Amino acid sequence: ADGVGDAYFPTAGNPGIDMQTVDLRLEWSPDARASEGQLQGVVAIDLLITASRQGVQLDLRGLTVTNTRLDGTVVSFRQRAGELFVAEDQTLAAGSTHAVEVTYHGNPEPIDDGAGVGFEVGWTTTEPGVYVASEPNGAATWLPINDHPSDKARYRLAVTVPDPLEVIAIGVGAPPVPGPRPGTSTWRFEARDPAASYLVSLAIGDFDFHQDRAPRTAVAIRNAFPAGQGSHFEQVFAPTGAMLDLFSDRFGPYPFEVYGVVVVDEDLGYALENQTLSLFDTTTNANHPESTNIIAHELAHQWFGNSVSVARWADIWLNEGFATYAEALWHEATSAGYDIDAAMQRRWAGGASSFGPIGDPGRTGLFAPAVYQRGGLTLHALRSTIGEETFFTVLRAWTDTYRAQAATTQDFIELASRLSGRRLDDFFQAWLFGPTMPPLPG
Repeated sequence: ADGVGDAYFPTAGNPGIDMQTVDLRLEWSPDARASEGQLQGVVAIDLLITASRQGVQLDLRGLTVTNTRLDGTVVSFRQRAGELFVAEDQTLAAGSTHAVEVTYHGNPEPIDDGAGVGFEVGWTTTEPGVYVASEPNGAATWLPINDHPSDKARYRLAVTVPDPLEVIAIGVGAPPVPGPRPGTSTWRFEARDPAASYLVSLAIGDFDFHQDRAPRTAVAIRNAFPAGQGSHFEQVFAPTGAMLDLFSDRFGPYPFEVYGVVVVDEDLGYALENQTLSLFDTTTNANHPESTNIIAHELAHQWFGNSVSVARWADIWLNEGFATYAEALWHEATSAGYDIDAAMQRRWAGGASSFGPIGDPGRTGLFAPAVYQRGGLTLHALRSTIGEETFFTVLRAWTDTYRAQAATTQDFIELASRLSGRRLDDFFQAWLFGPTMPPLPG
């Protein structure tokens, strides 16, 4: 089965469909039922057909489908090699809209993402519960979906778990209500801004919940910390509100209704910018300077990667380079004596200058240090080249023009060139595609 045409993940996504809304109803129990497994799900997807095709194809790995409907009518389906094919005997015309419903169950397992990051992605079950970290292609481990960032949709989630377990998920939540069986509760969330499938996430466990607001912009903050550790992690993540205010100045208004983090009682070795709900582990420490960088990094992704997503994975520097540079912007604004020009020169001289091209890093280079460091230095070089005022005008225009969309490196080059009044093709060719990094402008 062919995907949307992304060279890095040839089977990811599905051609000819554009998801509009995804309504997901899940029931999870740590005690697997012999016939159905730990997870039972029903997903309803409203979608637009963008090119005439036979039925609907979705990504789904390792779970068993029991029933499918198209526009309310039971239809045929088959599963093969990580794909679900629904109503293949029906021709769906370009421009038509349809509702697809899939009932499924099983024991979700994370997968090796094939991008060399060193950990598995998708639905992960732990001793206390569950967390979901899907970048780049793990969403299909827990729901049938068009699993590519070029197709974003609005999501509603209803998650039923046994008491006293609790749930946190992307979007705005509502108080839990009694579940369909005694001793269960259902937790509901809605993400009204379009999200890429890999950024849809939830966590199940025992949490201390914490609510706050950014001091000036009043962005709502809701966090979920491991039970009994709430006061500690409130201190760790205390800078979040000030970061929201600063980044809203630098990048444009915060693009979503809410922000927050979930901290899982694990040693993950990474953090992840799930939309409106970044994922962290318990190694995040207020006394460690790198933790502050990571908190700023994942927050900046809400603008760069989440609101403006990559149209193809080869353009990953648009996510990671921007988030890395945001770390330096935070220190520039808050650390006395911090000289961002000197800091970037030290980074360049300290080995980053040897990093190879990042404009097309290859599948196994998606999350290599070069993408982060050379990406951030590219932005600092652009700032020095086009000037302070124009640079931040470009950033705000980028997040405004492509808000809730997917975009490419070429889109960014054209926008920066237009707003700066300069031809920047050679600049970006050197910084993104040259065999070694150019010197930083003096």
